[in-house]
Amino acid sequence: MEIQEKSFDTGVVTLNYAEGPVTGSSLVLLHGGNARWQFFGTVLPELSEKWHLYVPDLRGQGKSGRVPGRYRLQNYTDDTISFLQKCVGKPAHLFGVSLGGIIALMAAAQAPNLVLSVVVGDSPLTAKTWLAALDQTRDKLAS
Repeated sequence: MEIQEKSFDTGVVTLNYAEGPVTGSSLVLLHGGNARWQFFGTVLPELSEKWHLYVPDLRGQGKSGRVPGRYRLQNYTDDTISFLQKCVGKPAHLFGVSLGGIIALMAAAQAPNLVLSVVVGDSPLTAKTWLAALDQTRDKLAS
């Protein structure tokens, strides 16, 4: 499997991402908090056989740039929409884990013309579970 690391400037922050060979429809993988694109390392070889993979590091994570005080869900969603528009350049399938799942859903809701489907894994999608998750990790959150 050939995967290349690249970078993309959203106009607000530079995102690091990995891109696989063009072997099928575009699939964007969005990792959870405190991770990076390599989180998906074990599944990339098999997925790359049928998908054109794009795997960004979210802002403030991995090799992506930092923007002090700008780590709200909408900031991540804006980055993802910009990434879909300018890097992928056509509608794509999104798979997000935890924080990445929430971002995928928000991107699909705000830019449905850029999203073919969404798969969400292990995301706290109710206010109750989201608040509980925040409370458990509040000491690790920083702006």
